[in-house]
Amino acid sequence: MSASGSIVLFVIAMIVEITGDIASVLPIAFGAITGRFVVRSFIGHGLYHDLMQITKLPFLTRECPLHPGVRKAPVSVLLQDGEIEAPRLRLLRQDANRDDVQELLESCSHNGFPIVSESGQLVGLIRRSELESWFSEHRAEALYTRADPAPYTVHRDFPVDRAYLLFRELGLRQLLVVDYSGKPEGVLTRSSFLPA
Repeated sequence: MSASGSIVLFVIAMIVEITGDIASVLPIAFGAITGRFVVRSFIGHGLYHDLMQITKLPFLTRECPLHPGVRKAPVSVLLQDGEIEAPRLRLLRQDANRDDVQELLESCSHNGFPIVSESGQLVGLIRRSELESWFSEHRAEALYTRADPAPYTVHRDFPVDRAYLLFRELGLRQLLVVDYSGKPEGVLTRSSFLPA
């Protein structure tokens, strides 16, 4: 246990506390530190790192992994994928009905959807789980009442490195990119900041 999660001191304190034998601190510490050394020598990292690799979770490192030229560019460059066509932004109108929601849920696997007014202004952001919940309930509740009315947004000219810092420090899942009139242009996710 101490070797997999790098929690040597915790394991030592826990075992001494459970056994109540203060005289066994040195053998327990030796065993925990040796176990950590052996695992680090052969594997090089902990259990949680392996689990992230297996489940393919995007992990944001301390520094932005994108090319230095891209880091100072506006976030609008992340919405264009070069040769690959960027995924089309999926919006929901404020007055969307059940058919619109069903079509949207079946047509893509996105996790967050901007909700816009009649004029295209951002009203909020709704997560897929909230949409599925709203769809399964048969109440006449307006869709935008389930949405986050103040999602994190950045303007299209916002620097990539500062957007990366927002993601990392705030633990965001989505960051909406809007133009200067407040109309959504795209949604950035953690994978937007990973090199291709």
